[in-house]
Amino acid sequence: MNIQVKNKIENSDDLVIYRPRDIENIFNMSKNTAYALMHMNGFPSITIGRNLYVYKGDLIKWLEKNKRKELRF
Repeated sequence: MNIQVKNKIENSDDLVIYRPRDIENIFNMSKNTAYALMHMNGFPSITIGRNLYVYKGDLIKWLEKNKRKELRF
């Protein structure tokens, strides 16, 4: 088991996974905008089959890293 996966398992808060509809609700954005965000280069999304996901911990880290940036889609 690689270290990154092991760390995620040990920190149960990181095991919370959001889907595009969750991102829509969290940020009060449209479905299309949520999908565009999750497909954006640098966004920590995971694709499994045809489904997109993002770990809560990765989303928080990404938000902290990009908090002063203006994102354009």
